[in-house]
Amino acid sequence: MLAGHSNGGLFTQLYASTHRRQVAGLVLIDAVHSAYHQRTLAMFKSLVPPEVWEALRQQAMAVPHRFEDPERVDIWTSERQTRKALRRSPLRPMPLVVLTRGRPPDPSAPFVEQEERLWLELQRELAQLVPGSRHLITQSGHDIQLEQPELVLDATRDVVRAVRAGDLVPH
Repeated sequence: MLAGHSNGGLFTQLYASTHRRQVAGLVLIDAVHSAYHQRTLAMFKSLVPPEVWEALRQQAMAVPHRFEDPERVDIWTSERQTRKALRRSPLRPMPLVVLTRGRPPDPSAPFVEQEERLWLELQRELAQLVPGSRHLITQSGHDIQLEQPELVLDATRDVVRAVRAGDLVPH
């Protein structure tokens, strides 16, 4: 069983697709969808003036400086690898719980409503990766594991119980 938050959720999807026999259940905690950045950038293209678009696109596609992101994750490559893996080898039926934030990271940010609508749509798509999954919208922001740790523990226990019982649906 794997649990992953944010980018870690993306990486757990990749691992579960690539190593199908090693993963029996998943908990995705406000996980990044494999098309998140691609679809977010497409959304912004229609919202910002053309003279702003190219600079925004370049900034969005750049690998962050190590002071901003010590891991220096090339999220575009990670998402592309995950999309490719999931097309080649979709997740097998297994217990899956998707926990989604109920509050935006920055409620005053420009285009927050559009971004949150897209995020929720992508979270629903994650829940559709396997039949019988459970999708919960939380009362938390992005760091659900810090704000509602019991919810994450309960979801993890439910998936472990389902795996042990041979069920495909977490209870």
